[in-house]
Amino acid sequence: MKKSLIGVVGISLLGVLAFGAVKTYVVDPKTISSASELLSIFFEARKSLPPLPSPVSYEEVINQLAEERMDFVAHKTWAYMHEAGTYYLSDKSKLARELKLPMHLVAYEDLLSGTVMLVGTSDGSDELQILAKVAAPDFSPYDEKVSLESYLMWELGPRRMIWTATLKSEADAWADLAKAEEASAAALSAAPMMMAMSAPAVVTNIQLTIESTGNGTVEVEAYWPVDFTNRLEIYATSDLVTADWQIAQTEINTTGGSSYAWEDTNANLTQRMYAAGNMDIDTDGDGIPDAREKYLYKTDPDLADTDGDGVDDGTEIANGTDPLQADSDGDGLHDGIEDALATSIQANGSGGVLIVVPNNGWYHATTPDLSLVYLGDE
Repeated sequence: MKKSLIGVVGISLLGVLAFGAVKTYVVDPKTISSASELLSIFFEARKSLPPLPSPVSYEEVINQLAEERMDFVAHKTWAYMHEAGTYYLSDKSKLARELKLPMHLVAYEDLLSGTVMLVGTSDGSDELQILAKVAAPDFSPYDEKVSLESYLMWELGPRRMIWTATLKSEADAWADLAKAEEASAAALSAAPMMMAMSAPAVVTNIQLTIESTGNGTVEVEAYWPVDFTNRLEIYATSDLVTADWQIAQTEINTTGGSSYAWEDTNANLTQRMYAAGNMDIDTDGDGIPDAREKYLYKTDPDLADTDGDGVDDGTEIANGTDPLQADSDGDGLHDGIEDALATSIQANGSGGVLIVVPNNGWYHATTPDLSLVYLGDE
């Protein structure tokens, strides 16, 4: 069967992602000698990014840019964090004489001023030190052959990345390498005992492939290691800009097998991206798998109550309220207060529904057509 180019592109962007990965740290002494080298690494990292779905609709972005505003950069998930690991500063460099190491580095683009900043803080100090400040790259000329939304996605996506790294002395590289070798040797010597005493490690290297069936549909197949036993979900989207992910397949049982295939008959297969999610990982214990939080609801998988209104994300989704908005109906009361008072969160204070605020045993109705109502002493 002939490979679908669109499908392969989609997979190369998002199809091989399995949310809930285990971090692996490898000591790789990367030595630099100047701030400009660090900026070059930052820009190279930006180039490697896939097109990132925007948390703000591009229609809104366009409207704000037309008014010479950039309120969209204040959105809490606008910034994309990228941890680059550890770099080692050459002891012979001029920069080594100017910095107190180790140092925590941050590089980012300030859209408002049109500059790229590289800053750092030394251990034990709150003082922010500017290592480099350069003009941001110009936006590429707009090609009318592509949509304005696609143009903005490619131009603004890399500019959302906040790059972080640790900078140490060159001498520390060898000490870090020795520690890593010692830890590796200890782990290998203890491996048989650890295998007998501990639960199996969480395996996350799930692979997806797409092939054309020749009849206008595609066959999507998921592969996993033989020791992977968690349930899988597959998500799909036709638009990376809006990131409107939907569940394509769910409750995939991986026990006793190594692959699962199905034919996607969705009508829009000219552009279709897929991602795999582990249904049995729920880091914050809110009842929603981490992968669903990332792809479907855009909530924080490490925080049970993303919007901080006192109601966890799982309860909000079950109740039909917005886990990203503390006051879903805009009536001035946090969802947590309304939930505790057993009032209708969606009522918006209208339709004769009583929404009340406690005040010394008396409760004041926020709807204008209702008078004070006594509900008993607390």
